[in-house]
This record gives sequence, structure tokens and C-alpha cells, in this order.
Amino acid sequence: MDSSGPAWRKSSHSIRGNCVEIAWRRGAEGINIMVRDSKFPGREPLVFTPGEWAEFLGRAKTGDFDVLAGAAAARETQDRRDLASVPAAAPAPARS
Repeated sequence: MDSSGPAWRKSSHSIRGNCVEIAWRRGAEGINIMVRDSKFPGREPLVFTPGEWAEFLGRAKTGDFDVLAGAAAARETQDRRDLASVPAAAPAPARS
């Protein structure tokens, strides 16, 4: 590995190497976050500013991109949201 290159990090949730890797670098315009497909490490990475990366992570955490994974993933996300918005059931009245 080239020690002068970025230190790429792979997700701990990686399954059989099918994942993305991230790294950061300091450039003339500040820090950039780089993202690449671990199966193709020689390809040019996507490059984000810290603000863009924060926006992406926020939207990913709220499920905004789940539709890209297919209808089943979108339904699962909506089900989780629906369950989270249901108030806890009140205890049943005591019987005498």
C-alpha cells in the first residue's frame, strides 16, 4: 500500500467485500471526503465536501434513499417509521 495515499476505511457491516470505503484528504480548498466501491479501488472516487457528506449521512439515516434499494426496503423503512410513531398502549383497566 502506498503510505502517501489516503487511508481507506471499510464498513464493519461489509458482506463478502461488497461495500463502499471512505477516506479523507486535505486539499487546497480544505478537507474532502472520498467514497469508492471496494470492488474497484483503482477507479476515481466520489468526492464530497464535509457539508455535502453530513447532508448525505443525515438523509441516509432517515431512510431518504431506501427507495433506491427497492420497494421492499422502502416498505420496511416506512413500517419502522409507523411503529415508532405509534404511542404506547395504555394499561388495561384492572378487573374486579
